[in-house]
Amino acid sequence: MPVNKKYPLAELAAAGQYYQEKKGRMITLEYILIAGVNDSLDQVKPLAALAPAFFAKVNLIPYNPVEGLPWARPGGGRAGPVPCRAGTGESPRHLAARKGPRD
Repeated sequence: MPVNKKYPLAELAAAGQYYQEKKGRMITLEYILIAGVNDSLDQVKPLAALAPAFFAKVNLIPYNPVEGLPWARPGGGRAGPVPCRAGTGESPRHLAARKGPRD
């Protein structure tokens, strides 16, 4: 994602770890899935790998289309489970998916 040029994942992870050490609170990672931009398993795997290190809650949020913007919601309108352990296909309890548009 272009925002990673300004906020690389390693820097965000370090900031999250610092926050968690200081506050002792669970972190919530939110990830908006955009069809054809960042919704492939290869693109989500780094987030899935990061979550257990923080014991973080992950919200996968399917993009809600906005008139005039070129992006689309991932196919089927639902975010699927993201494997935390590469190759196992398991969906750990600390990964959650928000399904359907907000009202």
